[in-house]
Amino acid sequence: MPRYTPDPSKVSASIEILEKDDYEFTIGDPKSFFRKNRNQQDSYGIRYPLVVAEGKKKGTKIFISLYQQSEGAQAMAKQFMIAAYGYPSTREGEKDFDSNTAGSDWGFDTDVGSVGEAWKVPVGKRIIGSLDVGISETGEQQQQFKKWRALTA
Repeated sequence: MPRYTPDPSKVSASIEILEKDDYEFTIGDPKSFFRKNRNQQDSYGIRYPLVVAEGKKKGTKIFISLYQQSEGAQAMAKQFMIAAYGYPSTREGEKDFDSNTAGSDWGFDTDVGSVGEAWKVPVGKRIIGSLDVGISETGEQQQQFKKWRALTA
């Protein structure tokens, strides 16, 4: 077996909580996931890394999980995807998104972490996120995603 020499000081084991503000992010490669939540219910969806593209927090990496196990979760995920595809966060923008993405490959396989082509379209694009900070049930700070907007020129 080959010898490996990892250096833990070169990676981050924690995720920074960004202050309440609007941030411009670059969207990274998605990966599907499956886990049991604290109530031992199935929790699954797509996770994207987001990297702050501009400003004093430039280069900071966070993650967003787009849950798919309920209609409410899917609606929240859709808000992100509408903006990530470049559509405005309006009824008309949603209608355009729907008509242009209906029938696309939205599948995913949590056994191997793969996602369909529709989930990959936003990779490398930029998006504006309105973020806040909340307190989790364990009393720790957690990131709250309030609103997503397409980046406009």
